Amino acid sequence: MQRDLCRPKEPHPDHFGLVWNLRRADGEVAHTGCVAFGMDRLAVAMFCVHGLEPVRWPESARRALRL
Repeated sequence: MQRDLCRPKEPHPDHFGLVWNLRRADGEVAHTGCVAFGMDRLAVAMFCVHGLEPVRWPESARRALRL
């Protein structure tokens, strides 16, 4: 399993800079990217790490999720 399951990142080089005419201070087309923290990815990661029974998860995880 990938260690970075919860934090994908996708560079878009100059695509959105060209589409939206985003410019840097020097006038060049800006490069963009995105970082996502999908709830589905967090759920899958929690189940992969701690198992399918939340009652058996560490107290700290259950407390943080208010389970």
